[in-house]
Amino acid sequence: MLKIRNIFKLSGGETVIACDGPVDNMTWTGRTVKLIDQDGGVRQDIILTGLRSMLNQSRHTDQIALETTTAVELTAEEAVSGLWSIAP
Repeated sequence: MLKIRNIFKLSGGETVIACDGPVDNMTWTGRTVKLIDQDGGVRQDIILTGLRSMLNQSRHTDQIALETTTAVELTAEEAVSGLWSIAP
């Protein structure tokens, strides 16, 4: 499970979700993941379209930036609250 740290909605329709947690060599592109709250409730399914490079990646080796074209139903305030996660 990856804890959401921030969300960036870009003008081209893409959304970048910055997460931390156990980053592995898993293939993220094309995966469907679940947006879940702290109690395990699922808000929506999200199809990931790729990875984005993170600034200062060498300092943030435990973080990952996931890209999607799915309209993510999460506000900026919810994203930074630390109460939301992404799970396979």
